[in-house]
Amino acid sequence: MVVFERAIGGAVRYLKVFLPKAEQLAELANDLGGLDVLRVFSAPTILSNGISPIARGWAQTTLVDLSRGQEAIYAGMHTNCRYKVRRAEKLRDRLEIVMNTEAARADFLPFYNTFAGNKGTVPRLKPYRFNEYLPHADVFMLYFEGQPTCGRLVLRDEESRTALMLYSGTRRLEQGADTITVGLLNRYLHWHEMKTYQAAGMETYDFGGIGPTTTSVNNFKMSFGGQLKQVSSCLYVGSMRPVWKFAYSLYTRWTGESILYTRAAAELSATERESLLGAASGKMRLDRPTAEE
Repeated sequence: MVVFERAIGGAVRYLKVFLPKAEQLAELANDLGGLDVLRVFSAPTILSNGISPIARGWAQTTLVDLSRGQEAIYAGMHTNCRYKVRRAEKLRDRLEIVMNTEAARADFLPFYNTFAGNKGTVPRLKPYRFNEYLPHADVFMLYFEGQPTCGRLVLRDEESRTALMLYSGTRRLEQGADTITVGLLNRYLHWHEMKTYQAAGMETYDFGGIGPTTTSVNNFKMSFGGQLKQVSSCLYVGSMRPVWKFAYSLYTRWTGESILYTRAAAELSATERESLLGAASGKMRLDRPTAEE
């Protein structure tokens, strides 16, 4: 479990929690004060203490089992994915991958926010949030011919031995970018991360979710041989539930976030799920570049 805590307005204690076990989440929910807020990602489905969240959502993610070893992980990739990793390896003398260096941390935030701005539908990463993540996350930067080309912020949970991808960006949307080469390098960076975490004893690489409207990105993630899993996110509050429920209703009307907390919007359709499972088993060809690439 990874916990982030900060005070809001001097009165509200805001907790953001990733990957808790059921007993850990029950303890956190029990300890909430009247104005406290607890937001949980990859949450257990049911709490034994009977405390219910004021909002819950479901989504899908894909997990790669790192405990199998590097040879098995590589063999489990889709044929097309392995081919592109091999193509990227031929560029090794022109690229450099660094992790958690001062340069990587200094470069990642502006690099990612440029990507988010070019994409238009992705929120920028705020500096305070980036700094909040750093003690529990790894920053990977891939430089191609000296230029930042792909970057990743990956949450590291030693307790569950899970590496959870939080933010990922590339140069592919920049004017004049060689999208094919950037796609190869982005795929290679994922493979580098998996090898790094496997060697460090981590057991799971979580691609951080797949969505109902991002088929090409979903196919890209599934091509690494991961397994689909449904995950839950939820929002708990302290004893001032009526106040928070009213505040949350206003917040969701303003932001539209309530869509994220409905099963219909967050859960993949049966057709999309079957398509992804087909890709994972090698039944779907993935010859076209994807949005992630």
